[in-house]
Amino acid sequence: IVSNEDNCFINETVIIPDVILTADAGADQSLCDMQTQLAGSSNVGTVSWEASPQFTFTNPNSGNTSVQATSPGTYIITCVATLDDCIDTDELSVTFAYPPEITVNTI
Repeated sequence: IVSNEDNCFINETVIIPDVILTADAGADQSLCDMQTQLAGSSNVGTVSWEASPQFTFTNPNSGNTSVQATSPGTYIITCVATLDDCIDTDELSVTFAYPPEITVNTI
């Protein structure tokens, strides 16, 4: 119960969860490729991914999914853990680069 200077009272119920929701996006990555496998996790709840539109996810609503970039560069991809009304996020930095071209000359 809380009161202010005018002696108005408010009775609020606060629910404290048994566990603290934690998102884990995994380790940062630097690749010579334009796609990678993501392995996001959470101690409870569900996991999804958020990123800018230049990415295509196989399944953005799964912790374990692949993602493909449309252009090389370093990007932040966000792992989102959700349980009821609680949300936690963790960011992953991924550097995408085109694989090197290999030319074979025959003699």
